[in-house]
Amino acid sequence: MTLILVFDAYKVKGNQGEVGMYHNIHVVYTKEAETADQYIEKTVHRIGHNGNVTVASSDGLEQIIIMGAGAHRLSARDLRTEIEHTNGQIRENYLEKEQKTKSYLLENASGELGDFLKELEEERKKRVKRAKERLKMNYAIILSGESERECRWGIFRNSIWKWKKKPILLYTLEQFQKSSAVEKIVIVAADAWREKIRGWMEEDGITKFLAFADAGDTRQESIRNGLTVCTEDSVSENDGVIIHDGVRPLVSEQLIGDCLAALADHDGCMPVLPMKDTIYQSSDGTKIDHLLERSTLFAGPGAGSLSGCIRTRRSTGKHRKRSCPSQGERSEIAYRHGMDVAMIPGDERNFKITTRSDLERFCTIVEGETK
Repeated sequence: MTLILVFDAYKVKGNQGEVGMYHNIHVVYTKEAETADQYIEKTVHRIGHNGNVTVASSDGLEQIIIMGAGAHRLSARDLRTEIEHTNGQIRENYLEKEQKTKSYLLENASGELGDFLKELEEERKKRVKRAKERLKMNYAIILSGESERECRWGIFRNSIWKWKKKPILLYTLEQFQKSSAVEKIVIVAADAWREKIRGWMEEDGITKFLAFADAGDTRQESIRNGLTVCTEDSVSENDGVIIHDGVRPLVSEQLIGDCLAALADHDGCMPVLPMKDTIYQSSDGTKIDHLLERSTLFAGPGAGSLSGCIRTRRSTGKHRKRSCPSQGERSEIAYRHGMDVAMIPGDERNFKITTRSDLERFCTIVEGETK
């Protein structure tokens, strides 16, 4: 395998360019007036169809050009992940090899001491196994109880509306229980409802439940409390968190998986739908000022609900310390915190049940699918 590392030197006057070797890496400094992109494109055009060439770059235009020349693309983030994974494998292979050559003082111990040491070794192996299993973990935060204030007002009743004696919240939890992309579920709920929810989950076989998070006075405080639970349990900065309303029971396994998969190249993700109606802008509400371009507009979860996903590492540090966003910022929390938020195709079936007519629509859909 040949590895080429290209540096921009196009602003160095009189520079003729330079190619050197650093261990097994070909290091290239471009000549005056030649950018690294130009050098890469020229090289790929020359060798791209004659071998297996991969270019690591997060420049979108550059990725398109090199793919057209027959090369494969790799984002900077994917390259880093691959390097970290390879380093981990090398270290693991080294440690395994080292362990085989070691001679332990008590390895031949017998009797009670031998049994005690075997128990310690088994426990150590279990801890190692658990640690490896948790190298990548995806969490789901389910907003079931709304806020403490809303629970006091009785709005939680939407989550406990039932169809065929099963609460709507349970239908939602079942979707995340079935999803292979989610390992743990955190439920945001007021104290008064936790035992009831726990009983429902035990009856329905919801085994991914991790913990309850406190319901805040606002939706965003509830989300932040849920994220705190996830980050305290998380052991990897690559862990993902999907945030979902408990009264959106028709979320599909595919949409859950697509949301979390988008985190491979982005800090966050939001499912959206294209606008079907013409959108007008009016400054006073009495006449049309502008006709907005419909193809550039997309509908996402409204101000009252945030459905999307982010990385656990972006919910720590300064974001955790910031004051809770205001009402107008609710569904834009990730974007307003400076995150790289991708848009993916949403699902019209993933609607929120807030009225009796919504509930009837849900029942009709489910009943049709069970026939």
